[in-house]
Amino acid sequence: DITARKHNEEELFRAKEAAETANRSKSIFLANMSHELRTPLNAILGFSALMNRDPQLTAEQRESLTTINRSGQHLLTLINDVLEMSKIEAGRTTLFNQNFDLFRMLHTVEDLFALKAGEKGLTLLVEHSPEVPQYLHADESKLRQVLMNLVSNAIKFTPEGGVTLRIKFREESSAREESGDVGRLFFEVEDTGIGIPEADRDRIFEPFIQSTGGHKAQEGTGLGLAISRQFVEMMGGKLSVVSEAGRGSLFKFDIVVAPA
Repeated sequence: DITARKHNEEELFRAKEAAETANRSKSIFLANMSHELRTPLNAILGFSALMNRDPQLTAEQRESLTTINRSGQHLLTLINDVLEMSKIEAGRTTLFNQNFDLFRMLHTVEDLFALKAGEKGLTLLVEHSPEVPQYLHADESKLRQVLMNLVSNAIKFTPEGGVTLRIKFREESSAREESGDVGRLFFEVEDTGIGIPEADRDRIFEPFIQSTGGHKAQEGTGLGLAISRQFVEMMGGKLSVVSEAGRGSLFKFDIVVAPA
């Protein structure tokens, strides 16, 4: 009996190793493939943008070029999501902490989505409490991507009303004693949109899973929230959601930061 059990354990261990190797190989392949796809796609986007500057274009030609560019941008977003998820699965994603201006970054995010919100007749508010430090030491790129994912989703699934991004800061004395002035930034992205049904609430953070509203919108890969949760956990925090169908959603997360 003991010999049979050991044999079974060895078989299971070998199967687990083979599955992990296959998964790593798949992730590395996807990462490389996504990178190769981005090169020609960037050329398509660049040349369509250049052609759009031609003053002799007819209105119909300009509209066609705009469609090409918009479709290319959408495809690039999908490829970037697949690339990012592949890097996470392959263990190639690391934090790159540096000093940056938080207020400038928030202003950039607000500018990026102001037009999109305005086109839908939505208000977009960015609020931060007085104690939030302007200059931080953290991974600006990953934080910006998480905020962009959450604000973009909020606008996408909000037919009327608005979206609010709130930021608060809390200094942690225990952490300060060990490693200097360290604290936590708390972010909230609240919308007045369609909300998330209870059945979808726990599943939306899984890769390639979309809520009922996401399927209806026919946009994205279902990777944005999975990537955001991974990034937030890498930065020492947790991403969660409070929502009710028909009553909007509130996404909350926190990260560890050090004032620059």
